[in-house]
Amino acid sequence: MTAERVQVRLLGVPSARVGTRDLPQPRGRKSWAVLATLAMADRPVGRRELARTLFADADDPLGALRWTLAELRRSLGVPDGLRGDPVSIDEDRMVIDARVIDRGGAEASHLAQDASELLEGADLADCPEFETWLVVARQRLRSRADGYLRDAAMHALATGDTSDAVRLAGLGVGSSPYDETLHELLIRSLARSGDRVAAQEQATRAEHMIRSGLGVAPSNTLRLAALDAGAPRGSRATAAVVESLIASGRAAVGAGAVDAGIETLRRAVALADGRSLRGRALFALGSALVHGVRGRDEEGAVVLHEGLVVAQAAGDQRTSVCALRELAFVDVQSGRAATVEARLQEALRLAEDDDELATGVLGVQGMHWCDRGDPMRSLEPLTESVERAERARQPRQAAWSRGLTARSLLLLGRYGEAITMSDCSIAGCRHERWQAFLPFPMAMRADAALSDGAELDDIENDLHVAFALGCQLGDPCWEGAAARGLALVSARRGDLTAARATVADGYRRCIRHPDSYVFIEAWVLAADVALAHEIGDEPAAQTSRTRLRTVASRTEQPWFLTEEAVSTAVPLRPRR
Repeated sequence: MTAERVQVRLLGVPSARVGTRDLPQPRGRKSWAVLATLAMADRPVGRRELARTLFADADDPLGALRWTLAELRRSLGVPDGLRGDPVSIDEDRMVIDARVIDRGGAEASHLAQDASELLEGADLADCPEFETWLVVARQRLRSRADGYLRDAAMHALATGDTSDAVRLAGLGVGSSPYDETLHELLIRSLARSGDRVAAQEQATRAEHMIRSGLGVAPSNTLRLAALDAGAPRGSRATAAVVESLIASGRAAVGAGAVDAGIETLRRAVALADGRSLRGRALFALGSALVHGVRGRDEEGAVVLHEGLVVAQAAGDQRTSVCALRELAFVDVQSGRAATVEARLQEALRLAEDDDELATGVLGVQGMHWCDRGDPMRSLEPLTESVERAERARQPRQAAWSRGLTARSLLLLGRYGEAITMSDCSIAGCRHERWQAFLPFPMAMRADAALSDGAELDDIENDLHVAFALGCQLGDPCWEGAAARGLALVSARRGDLTAARATVADGYRRCIRHPDSYVFIEAWVLAADVALAHEIGDEPAAQTSRTRLRTVASRTEQPWFLTEEAVSTAVPLRPRR
């Protein structure tokens, strides 16, 4: 008979049980800290590293670690676990809540509904390295738990279970009271439940909470969410009429008539009869909201969730792939890594050998891995995305994936290749007259050229074009990226005061909407840290560094937690 597994709780006050029987607490105030370090590690942890981090003050650090591991084995009843070097966890015998939420899986969403702070009440001030790690780990787990709650609430909305959507979104707001997107989801859930009064009241509470807690005014999306009555339904029309409305709406959005296009797509949704057609109309509307209107990613994601549920029920694999890709894209931009990879893997499985479908999914996958601090890993899916886009004759997708490839090459220090790839992306955008993406590869090229020692006048001219275009588009991310580049040009010329003012302006621009791209936010903050340090303003540098670490922890961008992100990613002087 298989022994019952030990259920270990590290979220909240640590404890363990088998079935209904509570297990004794291990002796030693660092026992749970050792287990948490092992449970959350994304790589094997050796004994010397554990001893150095947690027992450096002991007369015999390795001996103290051996005693602690033995005590954990005794109290948890896992005689074969927590052995070896690196130390291994016996996952056949132990289920650790923090590890489940961190890794994802069937139980993660359920555990997220009752997730408290990692190692609640832990005080290991004599272990500063561990304390720093604990702050980051807590933020990462909170972000992951919120991601599962948000996803579950959106699925409840998509299936019409508004009461559960309200409950789940409320749990998210309770754990992260200053997250505007979670407030928006709760307000939208209340509105769709039919309780408009409660939705308006929640919008008022959310605005007050964000303004008093963060000192910034929330966007108008909270008030708009209180008016959400759900995807419309009206009298039915023929499939040909609905298909025509979908095509017209998409064309209008693509031509810049966004409001008119979205209203047309709403009509298509209202008139669609049959699951497959309604799924396609919902996808078109959700995608338009995500890509066409600043500040409407959350509404777009809710519509995309509904489109995904409808398409899956209809067996429409093409729409399912597209909806999964767009939902993953929204989560990547917002730094919600918890649900991204599962969506992308499912989308790739459904896409199979269809180049037209797979190329976009692979592009988002490459974007995801680069954001998560692994640009080398991102190159394979991005390269395949470009190849498939060319086979499928999708020049915009090829230009997009090349722009992301240029960023990966830049972060790897391959500046010449990054310039060449940026040029290819820029040429593709111009050939397609695709202004909406053009500022991104231009900003990546400028950064690579700065590192490569190119002429400042040429770089500055290109950045002014990118900045002006970003302003014309009203795109806060592109404005912020271009302003960052202009600040670095000023710094290279020796005008550090102007540089700091420009990067501060870029930061304000890139965070003015709740759905801005979090990589750009961190990218700009890293430049602000470097510039403040260069000018000798250490208090300001520390303030920006703290803000950068908070953003990087919350949005799971581990590279920006390292000194390398500031010391090597900000080209204040040529690399050669």
